Parts: sequence; structure tokens; C-alpha cells
Amino acid sequence: MNPEVPLFLANSLNPQATELLKILEIALEDSWHYLRATEYNLLVVLKQLCNEIASINYNLFNYKDRNLLNKLKSLEILFFVLHYHPHYHELLFYSLNLVTTKDMRTLL
Repeated sequence: MNPEVPLFLANSLNPQATELLKILEIALEDSWHYLRATEYNLLVVLKQLCNEIASINYNLFNYKDRNLLNKLKSLEILFFVLHYHPHYHELLFYSLNLVTTKDMRTLL
């Protein structure tokens, strides 16, 4: 494995997921009132993905382990749920924009 991968995961992906998780926790409290079911459910899946990413300590990974990909299967499944339909990307951006506009606490 490229030695840059662990650094990227620990220093870039993990902090971004943690930050987005904070926003989603606030946003999902009341957004079911004004989001359509698909929009809300996509945000729930995104929150689950961020939670999985944020809960992993990448510094403790054995990157030479041949079973590493099996250990990350939950990340893969959540990622593919969001990536499966091309229009999901637009819905996610729309929904995130809407919840941050409606609930100013997400911006703090």
C-alpha cells in the first residue's frame, strides 16, 4: 500500500467526516419536517458513513493485512449506497444546503 494512504485517511478523511458528522447530528433533529423521505434518508446514510469513518483509528491499522478490505466492508457498503444513483449526489448537496440554511446551528 502506498505510504501516503494512511496519512490521508488519518489527517484528511477522518477530520472531515468528524466535522460533517457534527453538522448532520444537528441537521437531522428537525429536517424530517421539511425534507422529502429520500433526501432525509440519504442524509441518514451519510451520517452513518461519517460515523464509521470517524470511529476508525487509522493509525492502528495493519496496512499489510490481507483482510483489511474485509474489515472495511461496512464503509464500502455505505459508500456504494450513496454512490449508486448519480442523482443522489445532487440530492445530497441540495439537502445539505437546505438544512444549513434552515438551521443556523449547523453553521456554528
